Amino acid sequence: MAALQIMEKNVLTIQEVAQETGLSAHTLRYYERAGLMWLHVGRDEANGYRSYTRQHVACIEFIKRLRATGMPIRDIQRYTELLRQGEQTIPNVCNC
Repeated sequence: MAALQIMEKNVLTIQEVAQETGLSAHTLRYYERAGLMWLHVGRDEANGYRSYTRQHVACIEFIKRLRATGMPIRDIQRYTELLRQGEQTIPNVCNC
């Protein structure tokens, strides 16, 4: 029942995202610091805690899949940077 409640929420805490993705909060913070997240992780104005959305969870799941292929962090960083730059980089993204 708790997992269903998490899935229905619009804004998630780092602990909820950790539980849903199977990654530690430490790993999620690392992914953000390393520039692997192509979506900016917002902060709650009242307390400064990270605020995740469903799109962040999808991004994290994609990163997990890339890591599962053995892709190095530096290549994921490059791929992420190309995504941030927009559609004009599609030829480069396809050559990663």
